[in-house]
Amino acid sequence: MNNDLLERIKKEYQNDLLESALTVVIDDEIIKPELAESGIGTEGYYNLRYRRKDRNKRSCAFAVSLDTFYGRGNSLEKNVYTVKAEAKRLMLEGELENDE
Repeated sequence: MNNDLLERIKKEYQNDLLESALTVVIDDEIIKPELAESGIGTEGYYNLRYRRKDRNKRSCAFAVSLDTFYGRGNSLEKNVYTVKAEAKRLMLEGELENDE
């Protein structure tokens, strides 16, 4: 195999792991984000899109800088948890407003 193919496979594997780590569970629904890399070099960021199967329920999308995952003095696990908690909060916020 050539090096380009190996690098592409490695990157896809890393993206799959990050998508799995960022999966959110709300009630009985498992919501795995769509992850797309954007930007150039160290200033890059990820576009995260959480789509819910039921169109009447709120989905969310936002951009997260690479610094969010690998910087700010926290561990990668804590930063992933923070992103997941924010995504869940955004999706539940819309549901609670519609219930009133």
